[in-house]
Amino acid sequence: MDESYEYLKEAIKSYQCPSCGQRGRWTNTCELAVDGTGIYAECTGRINGQECYYILTASSLEDLMQTDANFRAFTNNLNQQKAPWEASYYNHPCPYCGQYKVRDAKWGDKAISTAFWGFLSHKLHSRYKCDACGNMWD
Repeated sequence: MDESYEYLKEAIKSYQCPSCGQRGRWTNTCELAVDGTGIYAECTGRINGQECYYILTASSLEDLMQTDANFRAFTNNLNQQKAPWEASYYNHPCPYCGQYKVRDAKWGDKAISTAFWGFLSHKLHSRYKCDACGNMWD
């Protein structure tokens, strides 16, 4: 299977059906071709009490993005979202090593030193931390 198929399958899970307007109602999601390219999905939503029989097929991600403007906007929004565990780095370098992996210092970075030294710890008042060398500063 292709990685683009797996990405397309994950993106379709929360995609809004163009017919009934419901999200997350896709079933029978499978490969469109034997070689693992493309995707096939059926909507199980309801419109005014009647079942929605919308079938979504696409030979590739680019094909689906070209034919459906809503899907294009949906995937662009997914790509711009950052995972909550990913660190966001500042644009200025570390004064100790020169790397650009500078982020905000979290309480977990300061906890051990503060627990041992108390208010005398220099890490207690540190604002930045470099993920490359581990130094902290204000």
